Amino acid sequence: MHKRSIFLLVLLFSFSLLFGCDKTTTVSTTAESTETTSRVEAVVTLVNENNQMNRVFDDVFIGDVITLPVDIDVDKVFVGWSDGEEFYYGEYLIEQSITLTAVYEEFEDVFEYMMHPETFEISITGYTGNAKYLRIPEMIDGHIVYSISSYAFEMSDIIEIEIPKNVVRINTEAFIDAQDLEKISFYGDYYGEITKMIPSGEYDDLIEENSDVCEIIETNGSSWKFSDGCPIKEVLGVSETVYVPNLGSFYSYEVVLDIRFYDDVNFYHNFSIYAFSNLPSLTTVEFPEKFDLFDPQMFKNTPNLRNLVFVNNIKYESRNGIVYSINQSNDNLTEEEAQDILVYYPPALEATTFDVPDSVYVINSLAFMDNSYLEVINLPASVTNVGMRAFSYAYNLREINVSEENEILYSIDGVLYAGDFLLAYPRAKTDKLYIMPENIILIAPAAFFGQEYLVDIAMNDGLERIGYDTFTETEKIKVLNIPSSVIYIDSLYSRSSSLEIVIINRSAVIDGSITNIRAPRAYDFPIFYVPDDSYDDYRTDRDWSLMYNNIMKQSELS
Repeated sequence: MHKRSIFLLVLLFSFSLLFGCDKTTTVSTTAESTETTSRVEAVVTLVNENNQMNRVFDDVFIGDVITLPVDIDVDKVFVGWSDGEEFYYGEYLIEQSITLTAVYEEFEDVFEYMMHPETFEISITGYTGNAKYLRIPEMIDGHIVYSISSYAFEMSDIIEIEIPKNVVRINTEAFIDAQDLEKISFYGDYYGEITKMIPSGEYDDLIEENSDVCEIIETNGSSWKFSDGCPIKEVLGVSETVYVPNLGSFYSYEVVLDIRFYDDVNFYHNFSIYAFSNLPSLTTVEFPEKFDLFDPQMFKNTPNLRNLVFVNNIKYESRNGIVYSINQSNDNLTEEEAQDILVYYPPALEATTFDVPDSVYVINSLAFMDNSYLEVINLPASVTNVGMRAFSYAYNLREINVSEENEILYSIDGVLYAGDFLLAYPRAKTDKLYIMPENIILIAPAAFFGQEYLVDIAMNDGLERIGYDTFTETEKIKVLNIPSSVIYIDSLYSRSSSLEIVIINRSAVIDGSITNIRAPRAYDFPIFYVPDDSYDDYRTDRDWSLMYNNIMKQSELS
């Protein structure tokens, strides 16, 4: 072999040995360059305040990102992991080997709260701590945390918050303007007790099923107490035996039940409207299993909310991100026949068209609240009931279509009707003129709520009633000409409206009565022009007189 060839082979072999022995070095080759990158091992040690080992990350490298755990302490609030200068939580970029120490705060130093004078339950009224990942304690000073007051966490910089399940009330705007809040979840047990009469058979079953923890620890005549962990905390008394012919003898126990262990006790969570409002970063809410009163208004202005979780919940479930309630009034329905209630379509779901499932028979009020993506909603034959303002806050909705097989609802040109009722006119439908069908006798509440494009509405002569809140937040309808057939207006709007002039044509002389009205709650009333022959009737009517200065004669209308 030629000497030059031998030299090249030796040189290549030497390079292969050099790169093959270095475990921390990788070589990436492109058509233009060869790049060598070293990975340096590191160790991240987490310890608690007593300097006891908590966790060690030892199979990591500088440049890696790890997730720091939340260190739970039932007696304190965990703030985060500190290197002595800064706090770290969630994802952590490794820059060197390091030891991080858990930092805590005392409950009384960061929570403002008050105690109910009779029940001794705690209501949190404020928070001044530094935790970004906060777990609200189940108890403070040995008393159950029962509620969260309005504005308690206003403008806080919390990222995730865990709330005890025994918090039954969260008041209006409790978390308002917490700009960084991404996730809300619930943890722990349902603390509390309830007094109830239960049949002797149910009592016997409970004792038998929990024989390992139901030990009588105190007796007093016809009453006795059980050990902790038993669903029955105490028996207060036994009813008299009642004999029923052909059925036998019956009696009951008056008991105090521990709701942590007794599933049949209702536990009423009351989350007020706007409880979680104005939260631009909120994406996820995990509900407790006994939560059973969902109102979409609690999530007003949460544009990124998309993930609602119901694990073992007694009433609700989420499918494809949409919240449904299973009809529990008919236990005889098969799974295929099950009838759902569409409760909430979150605002961050980005589909432009939504086909309501065939299992749905009711769409709840405000179901599509604050969704800005939907343009078309298609209703199946199964839907027979639509709640007030179900579509009012679907900001880009142009069209509501109904299956031809639906026997209750129908649509014409994207407008929703039921029989001779006008139910909903989509707020983003772009027509400037709407001619109402001749058969319509009632405009449903909020039918034109928030309509952005309509300028003129031609109402039919057979129209009789106009529902509440019908023209709230309209943008371009300036003049409304209401036919003499309308006998009642249940307020035209409750707050801002584009209406400036409303012409009332019903005459006490010609038609036999004036058009009755419930006065709008708004302050900016339009000018009402009424028939000259009924001018005094309108101005002296109990409800119309509230708008006395805004009532004019039709002869003054130019």
